[in-house]
Amino acid sequence: MLKLPLSIKQFVSEFFSGFFSFDTRFFNTFVPLLFKPGKVSRDYIEGKRRQYVNPFQLYLNVTIVFFLLQGLFSVIDEYKIANIADKSNEIEIEIDPSSEKAKKEESIFSISNESTVINGSFTAKFNAFVKYSFHNKNTPVSQALDSLRYKKTKWNIFYYKKAKDINNISNNSAFRKSYLDRIVSKISVALFFMLPLFTMFISLLYIRGKKNYTEHLVFVFNVQTVFFILLIFFTIFDRIFKTDIGIGLFFILFLFYLYKSLRNFYKQKRFKTIIKFLFLNFVFVILSAFGGLFISFIAFAL
Repeated sequence: MLKLPLSIKQFVSEFFSGFFSFDTRFFNTFVPLLFKPGKVSRDYIEGKRRQYVNPFQLYLNVTIVFFLLQGLFSVIDEYKIANIADKSNEIEIEIDPSSEKAKKEESIFSISNESTVINGSFTAKFNAFVKYSFHNKNTPVSQALDSLRYKKTKWNIFYYKKAKDINNISNNSAFRKSYLDRIVSKISVALFFMLPLFTMFISLLYIRGKKNYTEHLVFVFNVQTVFFILLIFFTIFDRIFKTDIGIGLFFILFLFYLYKSLRNFYKQKRFKTIIKFLFLNFVFVILSAFGGLFISFIAFAL
């Protein structure tokens, strides 16, 4: 049977033609995609496309489910955090500003602030923010900056909020989960836009092969679909059993899956596959980090 190269036109037309029809193709795709790494991608580019869901369609739908779950969990966490804050307000004892303890704390913050002004140290300023927010959990940002004698610039407000986040992460499990979910969500959004660039790195890594860019893209979409499926599963696992081990298991399983996918799809020897596997993980981490920082910066700037 003559193999015809997969083109962008075919790929896009198949995606739109099957967008609303999962039927048996979903199950034909889902099981081997998870348990036979690389097989679905290989079959798809070899022309056996009718039995499988379009890779981009499946990827898009799985990511939609992931972000919906992230939104739901975020609402749940915010509700828990609000309840904890309400309870702490009920039992909080006001400190008399004239008391020795209050004076002592104020002098500590004043000293920290003065040292920051003198030596211009960002570390000293941030430490002052962390200490103040730890002792004054419910103080508004503007009031805190006034007390610490800092200008209410956009960056100082940002740094103070990050200092509050550090204290909340250390002392509040609900906030910790919510914060980690936000980080994962930002990285996931970044990955969505970085996939074409990541595919380019793979195509350069396997430049001596006969696969074109679109065929590499099919492989990347399928691998990233499994990335989100595993992430969904272990996120729910952690929520149900109230543990933090799911994220560790997720990384171990996904790395194993990625290696097996590369080995089965590109059919290269083990040593070559390991070297390329390590390089791709390095690229993946760099792209995720830069993408996550970029999205965070855009969100801050807006």
